[in-house]
Amino acid sequence: MDTATKAAMAHRAALEAAEKRRALRFDQYEDLIACGYDPETAARRLGVTAMALARQAYRHGRSDIARPLGALDKRRRDALRRRK
Repeated sequence: MDTATKAAMAHRAALEAAEKRRALRFDQYEDLIACGYDPETAARRLGVTAMALARQAYRHGRSDIARPLGALDKRRRDALRRRK
């Protein structure tokens, strides 16, 4: 096997591993929500912000996760604007 083929295989393996981690994160998020955690706390327990998780979900076609998190962020921004 030449170097280019090895590099392509390593790249493909890295992409597949990232996809598995992402799917696992979304599953863990759904489990935390089912256990009664609020969306922001559930995201924090996974080591990301609610907005970061929303962006990941939108990018990967998980609007069922992204919409509530996006709405949460919008409410927070609106509340901050009202305070000014």
